[in-house]
Amino acid sequence: MKGKFAMGVGVGMICGSLLLQLLLIAGIPDSDSADSGAVNEAPSSANLSVMSVLGGSGDRNAADEDALREAADRLGYRLVPAEEQMYTAEELERAVEEARKEAGNAGGVAADPAEGQGGETDAQEQRTELIIPSGSNLTDVAKELARLALIDDEQRFINWMKERKLQRRIVAGYYLFNGAPSYEDIAKVISR
Repeated sequence: MKGKFAMGVGVGMICGSLLLQLLLIAGIPDSDSADSGAVNEAPSSANLSVMSVLGGSGDRNAADEDALREAADRLGYRLVPAEEQMYTAEELERAVEEARKEAGNAGGVAADPAEGQGGETDAQEQRTELIIPSGSNLTDVAKELARLALIDDEQRFINWMKERKLQRRIVAGYYLFNGAPSYEDIAKVISR
């Protein structure tokens, strides 16, 4: 009799834990959260779309990074690699101010090697500030470069960076360009 009771308790515990796991996977609220007034929604079309990109059951190994990025873009999200530092607007503004001071003091990227020489054209003397926020992708950077008139064609710049496998090497920060830099000059400055 004791053996059958212990067997029944063990099977009951196993079945209960399996049902609990199924409830958690399905996203069905348990009775405790329903009583406490917590809001649990059924999986939205956005969640289902992400789940389908991930292989339906959430198998993250089945999804490649590009498909995940496309799904995030469609849903209005931006993926940020775990190793990237995220900044608040205040922190970014402080970092920009520090970079401006350093660029002014040390020369750095902002230095104009032809400064003080006569016969300069306006393009050579023009200084352009570029701020790349953390989490920006190649498309964001290309749009900003085109807006600043540092490049003539966004798609050509994107293709040029991808050919050299630099699309994932862009570093967030504050950059100052003199004149009209080439794609190579821009890539040397903004990528590691």
